[in-house]
Amino acid sequence: MVDDDEILRRSWARFRDLPDDILKDLPLHVRIAFAGARRYDFAIELLAAGVTVPAHIRSPRRLVLISDDGGMGEPAGPVAFDLRAIEQDVRAARRIFIISQATEIAIFEAAYTAAVADLAEGADVALVVETEPELESAWVRTLTSLRSAVAAAGCSAA
Repeated sequence: MVDDDEILRRSWARFRDLPDDILKDLPLHVRIAFAGARRYDFAIELLAAGVTVPAHIRSPRRLVLISDDGGMGEPAGPVAFDLRAIEQDVRAARRIFIISQATEIAIFEAAYTAAVADLAEGADVALVVETEPELESAWVRTLTSLRSAVAAAGCSAA
């Protein structure tokens, strides 16, 4: 039998909103994201490891949350994710937020607030990666490479 946590760990999900009675019990950074989605008309997409993101149904305006905790013996780090989908997100994002030290909730709140601000100011995508400290440098290298590859391709086409 597969439990709800297992389904979430192995899926892609998109939310436009959540009911207030559910939101009230969630952490502030999650409430910040959903308040922003309501106000600025974007979706929240959750990406899990090992999942191919269905490009044809992605929201044109989205806050992308990548959860890479590498828990329970699952594959971890950027190579465990759909890099084609993430490349699109990196290309469209104004800034990218990587949270690898979850010691203070204020770090999450600041990153989510800034991501919502980017969308409010006209960005099509905001990207937040939640990971473990030992995976941070791999994420930085991968996301920098994806962004650099896009910039290089754009330069060579000119």
